[in-house]
Amino acid sequence: MNDIIFDDTKNENNKLIYVYSEDKDKRNKILKVINDSLLNTRLAVMINTKEFIDNKNILEDIKNNDIDTFIVDDIELLSNDYELQTLFFNTFNHLYTYDKKLILLSSLSPTKLIGFNKRLKARLSWGKVYCLDDI
Repeated sequence: MNDIIFDDTKNENNKLIYVYSEDKDKRNKILKVINDSLLNTRLAVMINTKEFIDNKNILEDIKNNDIDTFIVDDIELLSNDYELQTLFFNTFNHLYTYDKKLILLSSLSPTKLIGFNKRLKARLSWGKVYCLDDI
């Protein structure tokens, strides 16, 4: 499964990849694989959701920079923060419209996220969704 996810991160046609697992160690392992491959070869930004909870301007900075890939860990932390979800939604739409790659990691599948705007939940399911718990 890690090889499939890794190959999909390199495929230009896969604009959105959503990876989830309740096991943080599994998510960290795939994040390391992604980090080792993409961050060394592409213009990519990787942040944890906690970073833009603490500094909402990061999302505006992401939209204004010329990046190829935006990697976000712990997306479930946006739960019930509708202002931040709106900012993330706008960033998501901007990057997606300009054919940028989004790689999102979470402890929950996009359909199981609680306290999320319906439109954002729908967007998170647009791409390839992988459950690491199945491997």
